[in-house]
Amino acid sequence: MGYNKRMRSFQIATGDAGQRLDKYIKRLLPSAAGSFPYKMLRKKNIVVNGKKAEGDYLLQEGDEVRFYLAEETFLKLSQSETAGIEEYAHALAALKELRDAIVYEDEAVLILNKPAGVLSQKADRDDISVNEWLTGYLLEKGEATKESLSYFKPTATHRLDRNTSGLLVCAKTLSAEREMTRLFREDGIEKYYRLVVLGQVPVSGSIEGYLLKDEKTNTVTFSKEEVPGSKYSRTEYVRLSREVSTACCSNDYDTVSLVEARLLTGRSHQLRVHFASAGHPILFDPKYGNEERNRAAEKKLPKGMPKRQLLHCHKLVFPALTGSLSALSEREIVSREPEVFRVFTASEEEAQGE
Repeated sequence: MGYNKRMRSFQIATGDAGQRLDKYIKRLLPSAAGSFPYKMLRKKNIVVNGKKAEGDYLLQEGDEVRFYLAEETFLKLSQSETAGIEEYAHALAALKELRDAIVYEDEAVLILNKPAGVLSQKADRDDISVNEWLTGYLLEKGEATKESLSYFKPTATHRLDRNTSGLLVCAKTLSAEREMTRLFREDGIEKYYRLVVLGQVPVSGSIEGYLLKDEKTNTVTFSKEEVPGSKYSRTEYVRLSREVSTACCSNDYDTVSLVEARLLTGRSHQLRVHFASAGHPILFDPKYGNEERNRAAEKKLPKGMPKRQLLHCHKLVFPALTGSLSALSEREIVSREPEVFRVFTASEEEAQGE
């Protein structure tokens, strides 16, 4: 019946070294059930260097991973990884503006100045995001192939909300993805944002407290005290726009402030919730903003200029790095905020433009 097992062999290259065996199997066989790798390892249908191995084994360069599976099984479980090539070509065309948004690229990493309105990664099955565009871009350049996509897909290593613009770091190799994800998770990269908020904020300050996310509604609430499930968060900021002496009070919504904020922690919706909780919501924020003030401000937009929340990832400062990320060691990458910011703030000199 065609059920005879066939041996397939994969040798671990430098870029694949260091990952867990079970995750490597899942990358090769993405349609397999979660328990499949462990079942096959127990039965020695998948072996490493000819010997039985555990799922948590960390692969080394030069290791040989052998699969003894029926041909029909292997093809069925690996199919989804190679079936989306047309999807990547479509994304490359649909998000063609991202070619001009590349601000840095080397063999391991690509950094985009992501426009507002573009997803970092899919939210729904039919979405088109930076991830699909990135794969299409690297396929076109020959830096990715159908075979390489079977065990690693290029990906954004952190997230910017759809309506947040600015610097987005993408990994082109597995080793870069692992290290960059760790750096963002451990807050090892300094992250600076530009934002326009309602009211006049102090010259400088900080906001800290606990954020609790409701996954069902995708909203975040702020509290000064820790509550079950919440995470500590801290933001430091400086006001870049000059003081408006005619402002009657700090939250006079006829006034706006251009702010540069540094994330000391990287929590979901952190800046949006922090400034809203302080009485200074971000202009045009559809979820935490002031609806009445947003409608009034929309009338000031030049014809054809889209309404997006005025939040922009402006600068990333990298620590000392080695290995695949060494080209970014102690580098500072900067992206100027979009033109719409200057519609609502003072002169470019006041905005301290680079």
